[in-house]
Amino acid sequence: MSDAALPARGPWWLAWLIGAAVPLLLGTLAITLWMGISAAGDDHAVAWSAGEWILAFLHTLMLGAIAALPTALLLIGLMALAERRTRKPLLLWLVLGLVATTPFAFLVWGLSNMGDCFERCDEISTLQSLTPALCFYAFGLLGTLIAYRVRHGAWFA
Repeated sequence: MSDAALPARGPWWLAWLIGAAVPLLLGTLAITLWMGISAAGDDHAVAWSAGEWILAFLHTLMLGAIAALPTALLLIGLMALAERRTRKPLLLWLVLGLVATTPFAFLVWGLSNMGDCFERCDEISTLQSLTPALCFYAFGLLGTLIAYRVRHGAWFA
């Protein structure tokens, strides 16, 4: 199939913007919920008020933007280099999305494991410590899929 027969390509800036905004908002919401639920599970914790939920969401949104926006920019840069002559398949987009997400997922993992666990270290499982990074990976790949859709006008073409 020639490039002339393919749907019109969306602009790179729009693929970057939407590809970063969706995982940023979904990731922020998921991590805020995860923090609120884990805080409510503590024996001495009280339920968060509406103001605490909003502050936690805004704080997480700010920190997520520091990670999600450069991740999407790195992905778009890698794909712009890869697609100089021909369109690349979704699988390559997803692999490069995983590569672009990895440094920031390690950063999220490191930040989530930093600090004192307040004498509950033996109660924290490996899954609990990996949850934020895995969440970042999942939403990063979702952002890659959406950026592919915006750029090429089709989900799996």
